[in-house]
Amino acid sequence: VPDSAITARRVFSSQYGTAKARLNVGGLHSSWCSLRPYENEWLQIDLGTLKTVNKVATQGIIHHYHAYVTRFTLGYSRNGAYWMDYHQNNTTKTFDGNVNGKDVKEHLLVPTLAARLVRFNLLKYVGHLCMRVDLYGLYLCVSMFAAALDCPYALGLEDGRVPDSALSASSFIAPYDATRARLNGASSWTALDNDKNQWLQVDWSDVATVTGLATQGGSNGAQWVLKYQLSYSDRGEGWVEYRDAGFITPKTFDGNVNGKDVKEHLLVPTLAARLVRFNLLEYVGHLCMRVDLYGLYLCVSMFAAALDCPYALGLEDGRVPDSALSASSFIAPYDATRARLNGASSWTALDNDKNQWLQVDWSDVATVTGLATQGGSNGAQWVLKYQLSYSDRGE
Repeated sequence: VPDSAITARRVFSSQYGTAKARLNVGGLHSSWCSLRPYENEWLQIDLGTLKTVNKVATQGIIHHYHAYVTRFTLGYSRNGAYWMDYHQNNTTKTFDGNVNGKDVKEHLLVPTLAARLVRFNLLKYVGHLCMRVDLYGLYLCVSMFAAALDCPYALGLEDGRVPDSALSASSFIAPYDATRARLNGASSWTALDNDKNQWLQVDWSDVATVTGLATQGGSNGAQWVLKYQLSYSDRGEGWVEYRDAGFITPKTFDGNVNGKDVKEHLLVPTLAARLVRFNLLEYVGHLCMRVDLYGLYLCVSMFAAALDCPYALGLEDGRVPDSALSASSFIAPYDATRARLNGASSWTALDNDKNQWLQVDWSDVATVTGLATQGGSNGAQWVLKYQLSYSDRGE
């Protein structure tokens, strides 16, 4: 994150500018500080593109005295125009800040948030309004230019993991309501009216990253949607229209050419949202639709079930570089780089004692929901018992 991406409503002086708002930067005597303890002071981070944030950390300063923020809220935005307060239990969450100018205070965000801009709104302080911060989250598949093929995981309409209660529509002809809108279903959602006010909506209940979509027409083969647009939201307000990268007008998708065949689209940029809405524009026969979406389903939830996130993080297929693997010891040439699942050989410790470890460094925070292990490739050596430890900074 460059210095230019960190801004504030007011700055005390260049010595205490926003570039000093980085966690643990500059020792104990460097921090961003506001000009005076006015009301409505804020510190803002522009992540450049849409990111998923699941933890924040804050710190104050020790100069001539301790100065730190004791209470704050979070705001976030996708475009800088429409801002939302971060909520827990349907109310704006007020966070407990620091208790001195030295120690770091961390907060997990459950639910997570997806935004380009995150703003710390400062409420109470000791000494002066001074703050250093950092944000943590997922970069995988929420990059504005992530390849959709990185996230081919179906989000669950076709296979039924998405419940009927998550599907809604502007109107329907009974019994063909929104619950019939599942890809390859025996019937389809059918709108009551054939106008441009009709929509089909999916609510994931938590932020999902969507990298692709698939549509079908009516199951009788004579009715389908020709053109549609997408919009998305986190709470059912402040809807954002999906646009191609660099374009200011909403993207209009080509729909189907018959009722039977599936039409797929990759989303570049990807989108991250709780609610996704298909806004229907043109049709043949009648407005009928079946859909599914692809991406990472609930993998940003801090309490996601491991089976919801089966995406391998890249040791076996080589996406994790050799430099990210290390170990307490090894017998040459069987170093930590040999520790990849289903590899031709394996990492082999030099000593057989309880001080041995194998480590992976993702270089950024990753959400881990499951793991797999193997023994030595010769089939006669393996680990019976182990424990896990983890760290954000190696300490």
